[in-house]
Amino acid sequence: MNNNKIQSLKKMILTNFADLPHPGDNNIIPQGRSAAKDADWEPGKVYKYFRDKRWQDISYEHLIDNYDGPSQACLNFMTEQAVRYFLPAFLIMSLEKDQSMVSFSVILQLMPDDYSITPWPESPHKIEKLENKFAPYSLKQKQTVARALEYLSFQLNDEDAFTALECYWHRFLDKPLPQKPNKKPKPNECKR
Repeated sequence: MNNNKIQSLKKMILTNFADLPHPGDNNIIPQGRSAAKDADWEPGKVYKYFRDKRWQDISYEHLIDNYDGPSQACLNFMTEQAVRYFLPAFLIMSLEKDQSMVSFSVILQLMPDDYSITPWPESPHKIEKLENKFAPYSLKQKQTVARALEYLSFQLNDEDAFTALECYWHRFLDKPLPQKPNKKPKPNECKR
């Protein structure tokens, strides 16, 4: 693992996402505070853990020790605003804890819906939905996400990260996306 590269990417994430506006406690989960009353229900657990927190204060260790549910599921129960806000923390976790389930859940947020079910060329509306989801991000923030995915793809050999890059995020890299060595073609892959 290239520790200097990870530190450089973490610094880029901390810098480029420093001023993200918090979504507000009512926008952490789709049903807002009213749904948070049931602490045994996963969205209630997400609300309880993430309310009043800045993304900069969340680490892998803190999440594992203090979140009362499966850590890889958190992002799936958040609103799009909350996903955009907390994503930088999860990107950092993915870089620090390679090949974790947290990494996989982050990458799924960065792909169009049902990427493994519907072939890409037949679902351009899903790319548009992804574009809309991350439209509030600045160009620098999108470039930072792309560089983190590039690291996960090529340094950690994560095929799902490469698929996310290939299908959408590659456009924010400052160089063409190279072909991944030994990549097995899948029927649902994006055509660049």
